[in-house]
Amino acid sequence: MFRRKARLPSATALAEVPLTRPISVPRVPVMPAARPKVPCDVQLCIEIDHTGSTQKFELGVPESLAIILKLISTKARRVTVWVIVHGDHDAGQQEEVLLDGGTPEQAIEAVKRIKYEGGGSIPGPYGDPEHHLDAVEFALGHVPWAVDRTSGRGCIILFSSSESHPARSGATPAQIGERVKEKGVLLYCVSEPTPMLREMCSAGGGLLFQITNTPDPTELQKIAAPVAASIAASLARGSTLPMGAGSSDTQGIVTKPQG
Repeated sequence: MFRRKARLPSATALAEVPLTRPISVPRVPVMPAARPKVPCDVQLCIEIDHTGSTQKFELGVPESLAIILKLISTKARRVTVWVIVHGDHDAGQQEEVLLDGGTPEQAIEAVKRIKYEGGGSIPGPYGDPEHHLDAVEFALGHVPWAVDRTSGRGCIILFSSSESHPARSGATPAQIGERVKEKGVLLYCVSEPTPMLREMCSAGGGLLFQITNTPDPTELQKIAAPVAASIAASLARGSTLPMGAGSSDTQGIVTKPQG
């Protein structure tokens, strides 16, 4: 017994069948391609004056550092951080390494644990002087800065609120700045524009961001963005100096007024 084959509807018949529902094609959002990171490892040394005169750094620096590290981490392949505190050697405050080559997250936690106390008692036009120049020399000798500047870049950010004592090594501020530049390390001073720090920044091709001697968190946060932007721009362009250095009549010093 033979079964009859079912007849398939013709194309004309199909065309006459009304569509009960419109055909919807789901839209797939087109996401912009992520910008590739600069193939460069960043060595970032945070130098902080932890004497009692800079106690207001306690709130502002962790928040400012988070802004800086977040932007740099989006630009660089890897960021390794050193956190070093310093004060007045005459008061027994030697340099102390709180984080010896850690992650950005560890750096923020280390800064939050800093205790601001002690310091000298010799008054001056910019407050009690501390050993900031010695701190920069210490950072230059302690951090294993990259030799190949095409794959690794170094950066020092100094937070201070007073003038510096002369360096115990006998080096002038200009000589210390020149050593920073010779190593290809980017130099940023977040401080009052004292004569010694201005001299060091000028010789090192660094940037100095002006603050009051008792900065509040808002003041430091305003500075964090241009510091981070300068570092990121320097990495992207392969510059051996902070982007913006040399663009003013202060020989590489850009002072950002508070307020």
